[in-house]
Amino acid sequence: MRTRRLGGAAVAVAVAASLAACGGGDEGGPGQLGGGSGQKPEAGGGEELAALPPEEMLQRAMDAVVNAGSGRVTYTVSGMATTEVDYARDSDGTCVGEVTNSEVGTVEFVARGEEVWAKPDERMWQDAGAGAGGAFHDSYVHGPADHPSLSGVANVCGDWEELVSVEEQESQTEETGARVEWLRGEDTAVLGQRAHTIRWEYRDGEDRIDATYLVAAEGEPYLLRTTMESTSELFGDTTGEFALSDFGEPVDATAPPADQTVEIEELGDVNPFASLG
Repeated sequence: MRTRRLGGAAVAVAVAASLAACGGGDEGGPGQLGGGSGQKPEAGGGEELAALPPEEMLQRAMDAVVNAGSGRVTYTVSGMATTEVDYARDSDGTCVGEVTNSEVGTVEFVARGEEVWAKPDERMWQDAGAGAGGAFHDSYVHGPADHPSLSGVANVCGDWEELVSVEEQESQTEETGARVEWLRGEDTAVLGQRAHTIRWEYRDGEDRIDATYLVAAEGEPYLLRTTMESTSELFGDTTGEFALSDFGEPVDATAPPADQTVEIEELGDVNPFASLG
């Protein structure tokens, strides 16, 4: 799908994540952010980091995020609909969070290994033709992560070990003949932490993306914030704000109790998650 590749690094970090949350994209499945460099981050911030070209600094930041082992992601993307996501995940695939889409509804979820528990709101039950959830009202639906009805939820968190490779995405961009420019901006602060500013511009005919990345200037060079504005033939005008935090913190993904859970097989043909793709 052309739009999956449109934004290179910007799309992978912000837009692709939002499309995953609302079921968009058809390359690699929702939440797959494209091949990572697989490299361990080098030393943290300081003069060495500040001297890097912007694209190398961004790759260093992404590698640092992957190697942290866990973290929290929050983002809001607005376009044809507004998607809000808040989740914490670790490198073992444990993930807990919530997704709200203005055109779909809200899902709370817990993912552990190959299992997922997902709690749709009343709107999603109603859209599935199941009233307000009927006997399953206010229940988590439990099943395998690869179940067709649950895979859209399971893949919201993506795979940080396959976080975008700037080099690979730029190679893909070159194939389209698009114009790309990397720029450095003035240093700023994120919650009191000094951060380097990277700007990324993408132009391909009527399609454009302008993204700003903020990378920690001290300590580990984590990617802390991304903001994005884009216009594309398929999705129109889109804006996004993306934040990462709580690096290395444990993720508490306790499974819901049995009396609050219904097995996916019990739903029969009812699929409250159909709108997630």
